[in-house]
Amino acid sequence: MFKGLSLFLYLLLGITLIIAVLFYFGGEIDPSTERPEPVYTDMLLYWIYTILWLCVISTVVFAIRKFFIKLKSSPRKAAKLILVPLALIIVMTVAWSFGNGSPLQMLRYEGKENIYFWLKVTDMFLYTIYFLLGMGILSVLYYNIKKALQK
Repeated sequence: MFKGLSLFLYLLLGITLIIAVLFYFGGEIDPSTERPEPVYTDMLLYWIYTILWLCVISTVVFAIRKFFIKLKSSPRKAAKLILVPLALIIVMTVAWSFGNGSPLQMLRYEGKENIYFWLKVTDMFLYTIYFLLGMGILSVLYYNIKKALQK
């Protein structure tokens, strides 16, 4: 199983490297503009979306698998596994309430995403990232201080 997984990861890495080389060295659409756009920008963005969705789907599938394995052996531990996604949903709900849905004033913007819903979603994800980053830093500090005091 692990050998197949390693081959898959090397395949993903190879594709990523090829797309990165194409993006950086593949030329520009119109080099005479003030901010030239690389030819392979769309390809890079679609690859990033693909990798993101592969990560999200595999994380959810393995979390569900782990939940059912724990449910058979220890229902109490399985119930604890639900607490983390539940806490994340609570954090995201609070972050949504803090978000600002006021349309932004942007020069030469003709897109359709400058609306209440997408602005709130963007703020929700940003605030959630800030919260999780802060919690990560605090937990590293806590465990290092705790470890230092135990010596």
